[in-house]
Amino acid sequence: QQEWFSRCFCRLICLKPRFSLGVMLLLFSLRAASVGDLQRWAKLLVTLADEHFWLTCSALTVTTLIFFTQSGFFLCPVLFGAVVLADADLLSDIFTCSVQLVILMNEVAISFVDFMACAIRSWVGLFGCLMRGAKSGLQPVDWIAAFVVQLWLFRLAYAAAGLRRLRLSVRRTIEDKCREALQQPFQVQFDQDFGRPQDGELDIFPATPAKRQFSNAFLQTACEPELSPSYLEMLEERHATVIVLRQSSREENFDVLDLLPDTLQLSIRHEHLFEDSWNALLEAPIVDLLAPSLAIQYAGEEGVDGGGLSRDWFNTLGQVLVEDADDDNGMSLLAIGKSSLMLIPRPQAADSAAASDSHRRRDMLLAGRFLALGLVHCGRPLPQPLSPLICRYILGLPVEMKDVDLLDPVFFKQRVAPLLKKGGLAKMETELGEPLTFVSAPTQLKPAEELEPGGASTLVTEQNLPRYLRLLCDAYLCSEIRCEIQCLLKGFWDVVSLEMLRASGLTADDLSLLLSGTRGLDMVSWRMHTQVEGNDASLSEEEKEVVAWFWQVMNTLDEEARRDVVRFATGSGRLPPGGFAKLNPPFTLAVISARSSEHLPQARTCVHRIDLCRYSSAEQLRMKLLKSISTRSFGLS
Repeated sequence: QQEWFSRCFCRLICLKPRFSLGVMLLLFSLRAASVGDLQRWAKLLVTLADEHFWLTCSALTVTTLIFFTQSGFFLCPVLFGAVVLADADLLSDIFTCSVQLVILMNEVAISFVDFMACAIRSWVGLFGCLMRGAKSGLQPVDWIAAFVVQLWLFRLAYAAAGLRRLRLSVRRTIEDKCREALQQPFQVQFDQDFGRPQDGELDIFPATPAKRQFSNAFLQTACEPELSPSYLEMLEERHATVIVLRQSSREENFDVLDLLPDTLQLSIRHEHLFEDSWNALLEAPIVDLLAPSLAIQYAGEEGVDGGGLSRDWFNTLGQVLVEDADDDNGMSLLAIGKSSLMLIPRPQAADSAAASDSHRRRDMLLAGRFLALGLVHCGRPLPQPLSPLICRYILGLPVEMKDVDLLDPVFFKQRVAPLLKKGGLAKMETELGEPLTFVSAPTQLKPAEELEPGGASTLVTEQNLPRYLRLLCDAYLCSEIRCEIQCLLKGFWDVVSLEMLRASGLTADDLSLLLSGTRGLDMVSWRMHTQVEGNDASLSEEEKEVVAWFWQVMNTLDEEARRDVVRFATGSGRLPPGGFAKLNPPFTLAVISARSSEHLPQARTCVHRIDLCRYSSAEQLRMKLLKSISTRSFGLS
């Protein structure tokens, strides 16, 4: 019986506001009918409806004036102008009808307020009757309305208290996740066939200490997938699946959707971009991170985010994350991997303090949240590709033999491939001159260590060989960054859960491409997929000349300057997968003849547009354009 009551209570609390409002309107209509108000309003409407045209005109006028819509300011003058032209004497009739409609609406509003007050007072009357033992004299409609109102108010209070509790517990939740990452560091998940011996010829390489080297095949496979139209269409479908699953999860896990924010709003100071962004992500509860849209407001700037400011935020903050990624002694959260030459979590220095480690783990978790937001909102946050192995970890995909081979062929051929052949273990031990034990391969960052407790004295046999290979590759791939990877994954899964990623069908290449976009700028494709405001017939010869000068200037700029122009126009220096052909809206040029040639070019990042003035020469356009792309502020022009 308690479970039944609990189930009923939960169902009542989770009633949608539209349902509650519908019930209240029905009860209000019944009460108005019982006191005669509904009949009186109906007679008044019938009287006004004798002249249907005037009733329509008056209703449109009153509606637009009450709601102050943008179209109302244009509709009302046009409507009155048409009436005056038709018959000026009828203007007073329309005014009279409008006044009567306003009076009617005012009566209905006052009656509804009285109805709500009566519903609330019903509870006071009920308690008084219970105390005195007398009859209340209230109608059944009043009691039902009182119950719905109280349920509505309780639902609001319940949801508000729950959201407040979530926001207050955000920091503690993040600390718990970082502590959990330290206690349970990341372990690589391997394919079920990983480490099983294979038949074939054995090709033994000298078993020298492994040195991580760059693999061209790995880079080519991971960074340059074939971007055919069918692949791009499939990628868009998989990305759309992530968005749909995320919204469905939000609706299933949070019953009070009407109280949840529809937009994650972040107020950021440009001069303190990293600190403000990290504080905002640190204090944002999960319910805010799951908001369908994102809006960035730069403090002290007038720009309104229609997508351009968000892309600029992703672009700029992504640059901060990899600012000194190629420096072994750098402080950036992401570093260039020694093998893949792609981005991985930066290993923490061995001599760092405990407090520094704690802050580092927290920052890595927030970096995971940032990357996931970039995936959801198409921000393309990373200026360089994320290692496909890290992408596989994020997606929960098992690591296969070919992944290790592509990442570091030398390590694979020296330490793994010989043991996969029949009789490979015996030949490896003969080559080494000593038994093989459960000890890791030394790297540039970490010396050899035991793969498991007592590993230095545990001999590798044919029976435990698969387990040895798994532990060996696991240590080689992530022994220096286990906690960092775990924190990154936890932060990413806060925004997009592992279940959603698996259900979407995304591959490691897909994820890497969605996070970093396309860096190459093909001038032929750029010009081909650019729209010019107007058309050839409407453009003057001077305006056509300005457009031609723009492309002339672009051909003289280096790659970095061209990327700055793309960032100036779109908010991001990287293009979506598919390049300019997939930029939506397309890149657009406009020549504003009304402006002086001394004005700088202006960008409308929300629509990917650059407004040019009528410059006197290509050199003047180049000078003004280079000055414009150096700015980092947003304003309304």
